[in-house]
Amino acid sequence: MIRKIKITWNQYIQHKGRRYYIIAAIISEDPKITEQQAHLIKDTIDIFVGEKTKDYHGMFTNTYFIKWMNRLLIYLKNTVIILDNVKYHKCLPLNTPKKCHINPIICEMAAKQGHSVMFTPPYHSDLQPIELIWAIIKGEVGRQYDVNTNFNDVLLRLNEAFNNLPNNVVKEINKYDYNIINKIGRIFSKMTNKTNINQNEEKPNRQKYKRACKNSQ
Repeated sequence: MIRKIKITWNQYIQHKGRRYYIIAAIISEDPKITEQQAHLIKDTIDIFVGEKTKDYHGMFTNTYFIKWMNRLLIYLKNTVIILDNVKYHKCLPLNTPKKCHINPIICEMAAKQGHSVMFTPPYHSDLQPIELIWAIIKGEVGRQYDVNTNFNDVLLRLNEAFNNLPNNVVKEINKYDYNIINKIGRIFSKMTNKTNINQNEEKPNRQKYKRACKNSQ
């Protein structure tokens, strides 16, 4: 059965163009600290209206991310921070010479407070558990959408979705991603071992070849 929905021009306009931008962090459980469970870090949630509509990366500048990073670092203790490779994650100090190996600003910020930063390879969002969190949040909001939904409704539903996100969901997502990384690690380990074996097998052959050349002279 097909249901026809009549949308007025005013309804079309209210859904056109504007969007919310979201940033937040999650943390995994720590086996050494029983009271630290996997969860969404509520103090890092920032939802704001963007001015640009074409590329969401344009809304997250170096200056903005450094300020947000300071909020995150206050919450953490001796943590490995996992980020992807977008430009604003790797901004360098001003006047940094070209081809000069300088750590990104956020890496230095983290190191000063006892943390380390690791970057996932480009185009590997499957190694970022936060991507699954975004999918869950957007799914919760999207299922409540109808033609009468206004911009403020979306904000209220976003906040509600974040507040209702269970810690055990964050835990399972982290576990799923950890298993992927372990699997990749095992594959690389096998490849490295195989390469070493092949190199060891080639050395005697090269020596035999050199001896054969000398004998033939």
